[in-house]
Amino acid sequence: MSKIFISGGAGVIGRCLVKDLYELGHELFVGDLKEKPIEFNEFNINYWKGDLNNLKPKEIQDFAPDYFVHLAAAFERTEENFNFWKESFNNNVLLSNNLMTTIMSLNSLKKVVYASSYLIYDEDLYLSKKPKKPVKLNEQSPLNPRNLTGIAKLLHEKELDFIENKSPNKFDIASLRIFRGYGVGSRDIISRWARALINDQEIYVYNEANSFDYIFCQDASSAIVKVLFSDKATGKMNVSYGKSVKISEVIKIFEKKFPNAKILKKDVELPFENSIADLSRLRKVTGWKPENDIEKGISKIIDYEISKIG
Repeated sequence: MSKIFISGGAGVIGRCLVKDLYELGHELFVGDLKEKPIEFNEFNINYWKGDLNNLKPKEIQDFAPDYFVHLAAAFERTEENFNFWKESFNNNVLLSNNLMTTIMSLNSLKKVVYASSYLIYDEDLYLSKKPKKPVKLNEQSPLNPRNLTGIAKLLHEKELDFIENKSPNKFDIASLRIFRGYGVGSRDIISRWARALINDQEIYVYNEANSFDYIFCQDASSAIVKVLFSDKATGKMNVSYGKSVKISEVIKIFEKKFPNAKILKKDVELPFENSIADLSRLRKVTGWKPENDIEKGISKIIDYEISKIG
C-alpha cells in the first residue's frame, strides 16, 4: 500500500482515479475546489475542499505521500474569455508552483505524475484552413501552446524539468500530455450533447470535418495508474486512444442511439483541427492499452446521464 496525494481529485479523470487507486488498496489524500463527490463517501479517504493554494504545507508533510498526481487545473472548453486570464494564473500557474514547492521537499516522495496537455504542441501542425489528414503528434513534435491553458501546462513541464535537475531530493517525474478528454459527469461537448438529446433538445454541430483523438476518463485513469507504478515511465508521454475521430462520426453514433435526434449542423469560420496522438512511448514503457473507443465511451455517458434522471 502506498500513500498518494491527488490534486483535482473531484474532476472527471480524478473521480475515476480515486476509485481505481482506492480499490487497489492505497491510502489517499484528495484535494479539490469542488464539494466531495457523493461516491467518495464509500471510500475511506482524506478529502480537502477548497483552493489548494491555501492548503498548508504541514497538511501535505504530515500525510507524507509516496506519490503525487497533479490533476488540478482550470480550463475553458471553448474560447478562453477575458475572465480566464486571472483564473488560469491562480489555478494553473500559481497552484502548480505552490504545490511543487512543498512536494519536492518531502523525503517520502518517489514520483510525481503531472497531467499536461496536447495543447502545448504547435497549433500550426494540426490546425488548418481546410480539413486535412490527421497529423500524428509525438513527444518530439514542435511546441507552441495555442492558448493560456497550453502555456500554463508547458510552463509547469519546464518547472518540473528544472526541479528534476536542481532539486536535492531525487524522485521520478512523468508529464502526461493528455489529448481530448471526455467522460461521465463532465462539461465536455460529448456529455453536453448526451444530456441535450436525452431531454429531447436540439444540439448544434459545427465543422463536422474536425477530428480529435478522444480519451475516455476511465482510460486516462488506467494510464495514470500504469505510469505511477512503472519505474521506466518517466519524462514526457502522450495519453489518448490513438485514433482520430471526426465529429461527423460522433454524430452518427448519437443518431443511432437517438433516431429522432434534433441536430442542427453549421460550418463556421474557424480553423479545422485534425490531430492524433502517437502513443508509441507510453505503450513501450508500460504496455498500456485503452479499453473504451468513442462509441463505448458515449454509451457509458448516456447510461450515466439517464441514471441521474432516474
